[in-house]
Amino acid sequence: MSIFKQIKDQVTADIESILEKNEKPFGQHETKYEAESKKLDKQMKQWKQSIEKQRKLEHYFYKEWQDSAQMAEKRQTQLEIAQEADAEELIEQASNELAGYEELAREYEESYNEQKERVKKIRSAWARIAISPQKNTPDAIECHCA
Repeated sequence: MSIFKQIKDQVTADIESILEKNEKPFGQHETKYEAESKKLDKQMKQWKQSIEKQRKLEHYFYKEWQDSAQMAEKRQTQLEIAQEADAEELIEQASNELAGYEELAREYEESYNEQKERVKKIRSAWARIAISPQKNTPDAIECHCA
């Protein structure tokens, strides 16, 4: 027996051994379609979760922006009252708080607008996948902030 025949026999035996280990009983074979389907289902679930998280952030920033703007209005009213009463300490305090709330409102408004754009981009990416809208899909998820 030549050395090449021995190598051939050994390689053949190794390959057959590996194939035997990887064989599944009849009926348990997962088709390529089923594997792709599971993968796509997982990706779709991740998309939905991502969109929901982003939408919640959008709503959070909107609420904080509105709350900060409302507090700024209250501080503006307090400042006007303090100026009428000529109360220097209250004028200073109301002015400082007014400036703080106005800055906070600007920051939250900017964050809200950025988040709104993110949600819009994610939804457009979702739409490019050509999924038909169904209940609880990202197309059905909306922020009723504005």
